[in-house]
Amino acid sequence: MAKKLTKTKSGKAPSTVSQQLANQNANRAEGSDSDLARFGANLVVSEIILRSYGRFTRHNLEQAVARRHFDPAKAKAIVENRGIMHKVAAYGITKLATRSVPGALLVGGGLLAKALFDRGAARRKSRRAAKRPVITKSAD
Repeated sequence: MAKKLTKTKSGKAPSTVSQQLANQNANRAEGSDSDLARFGANLVVSEIILRSYGRFTRHNLEQAVARRHFDPAKAKAIVENRGIMHKVAAYGITKLATRSVPGALLVGGGLLAKALFDRGAARRKSRRAAKRPVITKSAD
């Protein structure tokens, strides 16, 4: 069976395979208004899903980290009762880190510096505790 050739915009049949492919791609690229509306709706739905999943994951991760240091009820209260300034600061730092490589390096460097500082502080605290004399109660 012979394949029916579609005509180009000039009304002539395409002579080569590359012209046929170009014609098909042009027809596909034009799309109808309903295709565009469906695509736009799909984008909105996917964005809602991604944001919801991100919020759910972040909330559970924050609670898990807080539970390592506190009992579950207190950890939940800590995560849910954060102030607006904390939320704004976290949002700003996240935007800075995700928009550019220098921003990511700056935020990553800050996190590394904080981790090293906390580690050094814990080491200093344990040394001070080891140097203190142990006082015991005598049984007089």
